[in-house]
Amino acid sequence: MDDLISRTFLFNISTPLDHARSRKMKNQDLGATVLSNQAQYNVYVTELYRRWVEAESVRENLEKETLSLKRKIQRTLDVEKKFAQLSQDL
Repeated sequence: MDDLISRTFLFNISTPLDHARSRKMKNQDLGATVLSNQAQYNVYVTELYRRWVEAESVRENLEKETLSLKRKIQRTLDVEKKFAQLSQDL
C-alpha cells in the first residue's frame, strides 16, 4: 500500500477529529506516516476478521461432516449386528 492510497483510504473513513490531530502534528511526514500506519492497521484488522469468519465456516462444515460420518458408522455397526443375528438364526 503506498502513501497516496492510504491517505485516500483514511480520508474516506477517518473522522474529522482524526484529520485535525494529523494536521496538528509538528512534522508533516510524521502525520502522513501515522495516517499510513492507521490505514494499514485497518486493512489488517479487516483481513483478520474475514479470515476468522472463513475459518469458522470451515469449522462448522467439518463438524457437520464429522457428525454425518459418525451416523454412517453407527448405521454400519447396526447393519453388522443385524447380519450377525440373522446368520446365527440361520
